[in-house]
Amino acid sequence: MLNFPAKLNHDNAPMIRDQGIAYLKSLSKFADRQEVDATPLKEFDSSVLAVLLAWLRIYPNMIVLNPPPKLAVLVSVYGLSDLISFNKS
Repeated sequence: MLNFPAKLNHDNAPMIRDQGIAYLKSLSKFADRQEVDATPLKEFDSSVLAVLLAWLRIYPNMIVLNPPPKLAVLVSVYGLSDLISFNKS
């Protein structure tokens, strides 16, 4: 399972995106869905959406677990609710 770091912004977003893509490409293509845990995510900006969208290109059924409220607001404001799914534990 993917995990977000505690901090994700425009400075480290390309690195986080690329690490996630490498991980996702290493998985079996037979997996129905993939999950990313947002529990560690404390400090972030809208760059998190670019990272998620890049990962969704590889696994369109990806679920974000434990999203912080601010992430849900960003997804809604940017009109991405149909693309990004949340599952709160």
